[in-house]
Amino acid sequence: MNTLELVQKLNKIIVSGNNEGLSDIIADDIIFNGPLFKASGKEEFVNGFERWLQTKKTYALLKQFTADSAVASFYEINVETPAGIVTLKEADWIEARDGKIIAIKVYFDPRELLKATGR
Repeated sequence: MNTLELVQKLNKIIVSGNNEGLSDIIADDIIFNGPLFKASGKEEFVNGFERWLQTKKTYALLKQFTADSAVASFYEINVETPAGIVTLKEADWIEARDGKIIAIKVYFDPRELLKATGR
């Protein structure tokens, strides 16, 4: 599977809310960096990512670029919160090697989401 196919599979898993197949596309030594969560290694990533998978949300892909073994994506994400829908503009940079995702960097302003969730 090339990097774009891995990203597409990851997005399907995220939207489904079910982590089935997640471990299959994640490298053992994955590094994840985001504004609300960081992880080093597959187990930490999968365990920490479970909360995001359970969050009700919709994604709209705005733009995507590929470069060698990396994919940059720009999304609009509508997240259901106790205070209502919060719309996030999000960008991510995902790298892969040997058919597995090795790094994910996520960028968005978390302030409105944190306020809406009481954090």
